[in-house]
Amino acid sequence: MAHYLFNLTKTAPGQSLPDQAAAFLRSTRWPIDPTEPHAQALTSGDQVLIYLGPPDRVFIAHAELASPWTDATHDVLLTHIEHWTPPVPMETVLAAIPPTENAQADFPRAVVRITCTEYESALSAATN
Repeated sequence: MAHYLFNLTKTAPGQSLPDQAAAFLRSTRWPIDPTEPHAQALTSGDQVLIYLGPPDRVFIAHAELASPWTDATHDVLLTHIEHWTPPVPMETVLAAIPPTENAQADFPRAVVRITCTEYESALSAATN
């Protein structure tokens, strides 16, 4: 089992990041571009954090992958989705991660492999 951050930074015209993410989560499908370096590594059972990039910079949910990424549909299926209300600011999670971790607030990719410690820090911040 691996841990990933799904980083949403672009939306359809006229849609906000929260609205776009909510639509993906309702559908239980998260689109993954085939050019993403980790796309083909995504598999059932992996744990993901759903992150809204700039300007929001908040975690809004976590989920488990119910399917691997497929070239046919360019997406993964999500299960065990837990929405976080209120969202968890990235600064809260960064403050909880040991300084040896390679954590940051902005990411150049839509799928980012993270450590178990980073994943657990976000979960802990969401429940405290």
